[in-house]
Amino acid sequence: MKWISDYQKIIKSGSMFFFSSGIVSVLAYAFHIFAARLLSVSDYGTLQTMLSLQNIGLIPIVILVAFLTRIFAEHNKDGHEQKSGMMRMMLWRYTLFPGSMIFVLLFFTTPFLQSFFGIGSFMLFGLLWLTIYLAIFQGIDNSLLNGWHKFFESNLGTTANGVSKFIMGVLFMTFGWGVVGGFLGITVGFLMHVLVNAYSASSHFSHFFGVQRKSEKQITTQKMGSLFFSSYPVILGVVAITIFSNIDVLIVKHHFNAVDVGQYGGIFVLSKMIFFAVSSLASVVIPLVTAEKRMSKKHSYLIMILCANCVIAGVGVGIFYFFPEMIINVLFGKEYLAIAPYLAKFGMIALLLSVLNIFIQYFISLKCKGILIFIASTAFMEIALLWVYGMTFDLVFMIIFGMLLVPNGVSLLYFLWDNRMNK
Repeated sequence: MKWISDYQKIIKSGSMFFFSSGIVSVLAYAFHIFAARLLSVSDYGTLQTMLSLQNIGLIPIVILVAFLTRIFAEHNKDGHEQKSGMMRMMLWRYTLFPGSMIFVLLFFTTPFLQSFFGIGSFMLFGLLWLTIYLAIFQGIDNSLLNGWHKFFESNLGTTANGVSKFIMGVLFMTFGWGVVGGFLGITVGFLMHVLVNAYSASSHFSHFFGVQRKSEKQITTQKMGSLFFSSYPVILGVVAITIFSNIDVLIVKHHFNAVDVGQYGGIFVLSKMIFFAVSSLASVVIPLVTAEKRMSKKHSYLIMILCANCVIAGVGVGIFYFFPEMIINVLFGKEYLAIAPYLAKFGMIALLLSVLNIFIQYFISLKCKGILIFIASTAFMEIALLWVYGMTFDLVFMIIFGMLLVPNGVSLLYFLWDNRMNK
């Protein structure tokens, strides 16, 4: 009965994440399917490269979301709703203008990025930086809503993002606007996410936005030091999972020819279907584990989430193994059939990545810096190996697969040791 009760809590917390992420994942892959058919193979490779660059650029915002979610979850545990409301107001105020200075980076980094990746469009990089700026506000309100377990409201923004991205992106590409049109649709999705999140956060916390400025200042001066100090585990974990999830596409863009880059983008997106199908499970780790005081219950949550993850992802890998050509031909077209032998292999990579993501979220919740340093180190080692040896599909697969096995194995051993020590 105890395990059933725990599963019910996980299902209740994760159901909203699963529902919204399911809708968003379906729309995201529908977007990629249309993009692969509306764009040439080489242009599709460019679009996938821009998305990976976006994910790398979002690392600071993802870090912000992760550790703010932890702070807001602690406020939730202690019943400090007023602190959360005032912190949200403070973050918005200080981000609104200083955050806009991020556009200055555009003029310094764009020429180098254009040259390195062979992408000539300045407009694409302008949209890239705009999405990162919008993501700051999106992240602040997302962390507030998730920290207070307002999962329904949080996922309304996620759903609005996915729907807007699909409709506008496909529409713009249909107009013949190419890669710029597709990325413009993504930018519209970010804007809708910000607006919906802001409305939801304001609805729940507006009565705290204009009170006790003195207390707000006290929060700013006295709490920020400990807040940033506690962010080190978050930084390590987010950097690691973002590198593991995206760096291969960027290095492939530099090493491979245009057609191979587009085909690799296809295998990358298809394999990530597995990762995103189970991403809702990882999303509930930090709120659940942080709010739970008993160590034994924290361990139970992790075991159950890992088991559910492996079952669901394992089914996806099996489907990829038995029907690779049919999946690729139906979703992306015959131009991508050359990647069929790699579909199940990269599906295994997605499974290992999803498991590692859960471990990382768990270690972030417990502030386990040592193991997170090790995981981040293996991510940077993967960059070096891919840069030197990642010249073919087979070599890229072998490097990524090996570099994911190592941190997963070490994480499992660390968890088993910790579980034994805390019995």
